[in-house]
Amino acid sequence: MGVKERVHAADTEKGSGYKFTDLFRIFAQKPVLITITAVLAYHVGTMFCSAVNAHQYGYHAAVPVDKGKTG
Repeated sequence: MGVKERVHAADTEKGSGYKFTDLFRIFAQKPVLITITAVLAYHVGTMFCSAVNAHQYGYHAAVPVDKGKTG
């Protein structure tokens, strides 16, 4: 399971660091995009559940349920 590809580092001189274009090339590789997409999907789902729970808590706390009546 998982992606069986390696992310290749940019060719730079030792100690010179990365330029923005080098980082873009690294982020554009398939394993990095898959990881970013998976993490983003997980966090969007988590935030959606949190928002629904907060809405339900706020709605049910503000609107009391009258247990004596039916219908």
